Amino acid sequence: KVCAGCHGETGNADTKKGKAQKAKSYHEAKLNAKLTAADGEAIVIKNVRENKKHKNVTKKVTDEELAAIAAYVKVLAATP
Repeated sequence: KVCAGCHGETGNADTKKGKAQKAKSYHEAKLNAKLTAADGEAIVIKNVRENKKHKNVTKKVTDEELAAIAAYVKVLAATP
């Protein structure tokens, strides 16, 4: 719910806000390779915590929710 505002329901970052923020698509080849790797979930968590664009997100989610988001992002990235 929080991520879809920019990254979209499918992870394509094709929303108006996503385009304005220059959000990355989870399906972009370079990013996709990182997200679908064994440590993909850790990469998502680190990026959300450290990316200035995500500072409002980190205020809204618990560590457990962020881990679940990371797992979901990994699934989205693996889906063409």
